Amino acid sequence: MNKIKIIVYDSLLKLSTFGKSVHIGLFFLYIWLLCDIYLRPIGDFVNNVGIKASPHGFVFLFDRMDFVLLFFLGVVFAFGDVPYINNTTRYVALRMGITVWIRSQLFYLWVCSLGFMLAGVGISLIPLIGKVEAQSGWGKIYGTLAQTSVGYNFSILLKPDYQIMVNYDPWKASACILIIGMLLICLTGKILFLFSMWYKRIAGVTLVLGAILFSAAAEALSGFTANFFSPFSWIRLGRLSQFRGNGLPVLPDVITILIICHVIISSAIYLNSVKKDFYC
Repeated sequence: MNKIKIIVYDSLLKLSTFGKSVHIGLFFLYIWLLCDIYLRPIGDFVNNVGIKASPHGFVFLFDRMDFVLLFFLGVVFAFGDVPYINNTTRYVALRMGITVWIRSQLFYLWVCSLGFMLAGVGISLIPLIGKVEAQSGWGKIYGTLAQTSVGYNFSILLKPDYQIMVNYDPWKASACILIIGMLLICLTGKILFLFSMWYKRIAGVTLVLGAILFSAAAEALSGFTANFFSPFSWIRLGRLSQFRGNGLPVLPDVITILIICHVIISSAIYLNSVKKDFYC
């Protein structure tokens, strides 16, 4: 019980420095600018037609590969100043015990992942303040934009995928985005953590950036490559299926694969912490 308290306390202590982190502040500002570019024209459309939008527009944001690319590049930047291994953390690890310290780091990554996703959802509502309301479905605004070309008249970059609206309930789609987003963000952090333990953070950043850029570049490759070998595109519900047999990655399988990757990376972190001397 005391170990759990120490882990939670250490993670909360790190989170308390968020307000002082330039990387985190710039990340939130960056996400706000992205959301404003994509969603403010929808606000103008709402004013024109006099009908409020559903609050689930972020689902369609994460269905655009250009937004996904820019969002996860921002995530890598946000994780850039997390002090995983330095002189201070070695002292803290010595006092806490390496196992407890490792668990604290991993717990912190999960909290950050949830925070980044919730922040993304919340920030996506800022350009539409006063222009959204809770609705039973996707609403007329996104339904109209998905089925007509009226969005071009208002310079709306966001084109909702009608198949998402047909196949998913808004709340289910939102939950899927949050879960997959958390898994991808936390996996990114764990990879950077593992490479920092080897004192090769640049190599870790390069690996993650390569995976993100490949996921974006795979759009121009064959459908099989784009769908099955570009993990950062798995957050796009339009590229996933709920059932097998149609040539698309299956939603439960994607979540299972990401969880397996988490187990592998976490195991590597624990094994490396046993073999490596953090106190030197």
